[in-house]
Amino acid sequence: PSLVVVAASAGLARAPVPGGPEVDPHVWLDPVLAQGEVEAIRAALERGDPAGKAVYDANARAFQAKLAALHERFQAGLRDCARREVVVTHTAFSYLTRRYQLEQVAVMGLAPESEPSPAALATIVRFARQRKVTAIFLEPLVSPRLAETLAREVGAKVLSLNPIEGVTAEEAAAGKGYTDLMAQNLESLRAGLGCK
Repeated sequence: PSLVVVAASAGLARAPVPGGPEVDPHVWLDPVLAQGEVEAIRAALERGDPAGKAVYDANARAFQAKLAALHERFQAGLRDCARREVVVTHTAFSYLTRRYQLEQVAVMGLAPESEPSPAALATIVRFARQRKVTAIFLEPLVSPRLAETLAREVGAKVLSLNPIEGVTAEEAAAGKGYTDLMAQNLESLRAGLGCK
């Protein structure tokens, strides 16, 4: 069989990165948009393997139902929160924050390994103090140094928020997938934003 490349997010509303020409590629962090990605993947698989249509249809429907339920959990879980500001180390959560009316405040752009300028860091510290931010969200596969420094400066705690770009060996061994990691993201957001 030939290799099929799927632009799963083609045609979906894309989120520009503030202050730059880039577009946030992390579309899958919005469970509603992820349903559209599942549909694009299903259609491409069926084009490449028409004999598998029934299996692809059933699997897509089942996963889309899980995504719809996940969306409902996020809506309910983030409805009543003391804060709406999500301070993150890099701009990976545009779709997630937009969907649930949160405000993403990123220390850096799309590259998690880059370092912020002293001026950018000072701006974030001022913002976090003014808004009484109680949590800095860090990705699990990134060095915690910056988030810990920022948290120390503003008296906040560091919580995990996973962009689901990869899984750790432990997550893979435990059989954790997208919906499990997104459920963990919801719990981190609820804890960090003071949700009821």
